[in-house]
Amino acid sequence: MSSKIEDSAVDANTIAALREDGSLLRELRDLFATEAPGQVSTLIEARNRGDANAVSQAAHRLKGTAVTFGANEMVRACQAIEQVARTGSLSGIEQLIDASVGGPCLASEVG
Repeated sequence: MSSKIEDSAVDANTIAALREDGSLLRELRDLFATEAPGQVSTLIEARNRGDANAVSQAAHRLKGTAVTFGANEMVRACQAIEQVARTGSLSGIEQLIDASVGGPCLASEVG
């Protein structure tokens, strides 16, 4: 995958490739539905504790999950969260977290 994240919320090429194998798509969608909420909770808990290092790590894991589906909007938000948290500051993190979890419903895009 290119290091540049496209402007669209969801990468159509990634979704099309996943759709070619319906069973793989269902398995990955189910995995995302299982894993992502826990990763988001971990991110929010770390933010609530004021732990910038844990926020950065949680955002990195969530970003990796989002990349699998071409969820560009979530990837961009997680990258921004990581960058801010790596400075040791959590200033503006709330809005970035909202952007990472408040984007389009991925299940509707890949299902």
